[in-house]
Amino acid sequence: MRRARALRHFREESPFLARTTADLIERLEEFSECFDQVLLWNAMALRLTDWLRDRGSTVTIADPGTSPHDEDMTPFPAAALDLIVSIGLLDSVNDLPGALLLMRRALKPGGLLLASFVGGGSGTTLRATLQDLEPDARRTHPLIDVRAGGDLLGRAGFTNIVADSDELTIRYPDLATLVADLRAAAATNLLIQRRIMTRRLYDALHARLDPGFTESLSLVTLTARAPL
Repeated sequence: MRRARALRHFREESPFLARTTADLIERLEEFSECFDQVLLWNAMALRLTDWLRDRGSTVTIADPGTSPHDEDMTPFPAAALDLIVSIGLLDSVNDLPGALLLMRRALKPGGLLLASFVGGGSGTTLRATLQDLEPDARRTHPLIDVRAGGDLLGRAGFTNIVADSDELTIRYPDLATLVADLRAAAATNLLIQRRIMTRRLYDALHARLDPGFTESLSLVTLTARAPL
């Protein structure tokens, strides 16, 4: 539902998506092979879609905002894809090990998986402030760190695994801009059991964070191959 709302109001790439798209294009330029059949798991990554199609790839776009079952990978037969690119979505999958296994099966032997998402250690300013204001409330969903991401790829049967992370620091003029960015990326709290943000809490956050603060994101990127 959050993803569908973000797609309805999508106008331009978020700072995370813009940075990630540029990084993934740079990584893909290092490969000399032709990726004929590509699954792009993010309907907002328009620049990457155009870049792939300009190089002759047939790009299929999937997104949980258009179908709640996209993580099941049901439309894709075994060994059908040369490349799968997932941007900003693996941290919100209910069954991540299962999703990675299905991705590996959908790739041709030697096919490439590129996945990027916001990892553990992100949002330290907002998380610390929320924890200070409401110590007993859980208002953020769990995040995956870079080591766990690499381990999960190995468990799913991938080879040639590389897991790395990069830090992105964004300066926000106010809390409202941060909230708008989170909603645009469908990155608000995804937990089913959660407390609603009250006006009192929002005002307390506003008083703590405005005017101006910095927020940090750990951008985790996973690269792996389906076994030959």
